[in-house]
Amino acid sequence: MWIRGFITIFVAFVWWRLLFNFRSHRTTLGPTIVWFILWLSILAVFWSPEIASRLASAAGIGRGADLILYVSVIVLVYLAYRTYARIEKIERDITAVTRELALYEGRKQDHRTDPDR
Repeated sequence: MWIRGFITIFVAFVWWRLLFNFRSHRTTLGPTIVWFILWLSILAVFWSPEIASRLASAAGIGRGADLILYVSVIVLVYLAYRTYARIEKIERDITAVTRELALYEGRKQDHRTDPDR
């Protein structure tokens, strides 16, 4: 099956990018390990679908594909929330920095125009 080869090569590429990003200090060790394990799990389930079927059976779900779909939706919704929360924090931080910069520039401008200060 050509798809198995393609997926395996794709996961190897992702692992290479993870290692590259870690070595160039774009990510830290913790998230790198989590992503590596996630992609290893994807590859393991892809090569041995009975793993997903056994996990689904243990969780009381009929098929392995259903378990994968449920877990994927839950993880994606969680990641969307985390992204939203992070963007909100960044916006608050930008507002605070902009406010401080404006106040600083205003004080600096007052000192230039008011010789009594």
